[in-house]
Amino acid sequence: MNCQDIFRLVDTGSFAGLSETQRQDADAHARTCPHCAPVWGAHTRLAQQRIPAMPVEFAARVRTLAALPRPATGARTWRRLTVVGCVVALAAAASLLVVHQSDTEVAEPEPVVTLVTAEPNPTMTLSTAEEPTPEVAGATVMTESPVSAVTPNTLPPLPLLPAPVYESDVQRNARIDQALQKAAEQHPELVEGPDLDDMSFAVGVAMREDGVLLSTAVKLAPRGNPGEAMSEVERTLPKDGGGMSHTSRAQHYLLLDGRTLRASTSLVVSIMPLNYDVTRSNVRVLQILGDQYADQLMPASSPDLKRLTVFLSEDGSITHAKVDNYFSPTESHKMLIGGDPNDAIFLAQKIADRLGIDITEMGVVGATSLERGSTALIPDGNGGWKPDPSLRRLPVYYAWARRASDAGPTFMQSGSTSNRSTLDVSAALRIVERMIPDAFTVKDTAAGEPTVVLTANGEVIAAGRVKHDPNVSKPEDTVLQEQLVPGVRTNSFSNVRVKNNLGEVADVSFAWEMPEEMQAAMKKAEAEWAAAQAVKAGAQ
Repeated sequence: MNCQDIFRLVDTGSFAGLSETQRQDADAHARTCPHCAPVWGAHTRLAQQRIPAMPVEFAARVRTLAALPRPATGARTWRRLTVVGCVVALAAAASLLVVHQSDTEVAEPEPVVTLVTAEPNPTMTLSTAEEPTPEVAGATVMTESPVSAVTPNTLPPLPLLPAPVYESDVQRNARIDQALQKAAEQHPELVEGPDLDDMSFAVGVAMREDGVLLSTAVKLAPRGNPGEAMSEVERTLPKDGGGMSHTSRAQHYLLLDGRTLRASTSLVVSIMPLNYDVTRSNVRVLQILGDQYADQLMPASSPDLKRLTVFLSEDGSITHAKVDNYFSPTESHKMLIGGDPNDAIFLAQKIADRLGIDITEMGVVGATSLERGSTALIPDGNGGWKPDPSLRRLPVYYAWARRASDAGPTFMQSGSTSNRSTLDVSAALRIVERMIPDAFTVKDTAAGEPTVVLTANGEVIAAGRVKHDPNVSKPEDTVLQEQLVPGVRTNSFSNVRVKNNLGEVADVSFAWEMPEEMQAAMKKAEAEWAAAQAVKAGAQ
């Protein structure tokens, strides 16, 4: 069970309909995740509340009010994933800029668009000249024109854009059980021997979509504190081909072959596409680099962070290499999406310029990172999270020599069909064209990231641009509240790439508001947690 699963269950799932395994998975994840703990706690608390039936007279009053004309209201605004360093996005979970991949395809004109995430909207409310849009520091709020506000019927209502739905719990759990079974076959210590009550396992599995095993890794960790062990396990897994899922399994969990786990287990599973080539994976790149650039690693949030760019021959030899500063005010920035040939060309050209080689010599290009230390986040004292001080990084950009079978540079090896979403990208395109038209033409990162915030059911709340500090890691919800939608809590996010009729492409972030009842429950849970911490501190 990962963060996305928790929020999906809380948003749309019925607590009463969850299986015992699902509840155990959710509880196990929430115990180790600072983001999900208050959400899941609130959800379980809400599920225990008895909701009285709605009075008949109240329903009648609601229908009467709904029939009245709706007044115009001011629009609001938002943000999502940050991109920096030519191809790298600020990973919220890792608090570092890393290459962002998605299974989105750029949509053509009206019929189909390109994407990653979105939700619904019945009637778009427009701002009037007498109701100025609220100004928020660091953000640019976009609203409909005054003419549209005077004659709202001249524009069709914006479509609703629901948050995307990924593979079902049944499909995902089947993949995880299959991966865990394969791990146990490679590492019998998971199931053979006496129980390990005070320890836990950190397990990593990489396999293709057809179930063919690519790699496994297992480490022991203190029970309840698998962070550092999980960091080491994750570094052994390829991240350049598909989706990665995090979950956990309780001690004595039953495997497919009837055996049970000796200890509680944290599990990360990478699913690679059928044509995934391990000889050109990001893991092999890191193996080739080894420790020869260890002296260039720096704290992950350091403004003096370095980067390494390398060109690799077919046999794995490093023929060209360059280390320079990662943060450069003069360098162009771009969000990269797996499978987009334009993004592959963009990155390949950057590598070619740095190393002084021809772009036609390149096949697979990508980005990864040399790391030492724990990737787990810790509280920053301001309500956000920051990298563990022990974490040191060196972002790496690489290109493999072109093979005769390569049509040209390709970005990473994305193509996994697992974890693909059901987002309506044509609806996303219509929203972007109406609310942030300059997203197709203004690409300067200094202007901020084009962003749309929607209600829980997909109605547009606000649209505009949000600026991000690459040296500061904050939850998405916190950034949006600070810059675009004060008081609006969000809990679902996605990046979408859309293409208009002119062939212009826009990369836009979408976020969805947390339902009001969930917000109330979360505030209560957070207050209870704070009170418990105060009591604990007093006792000490």
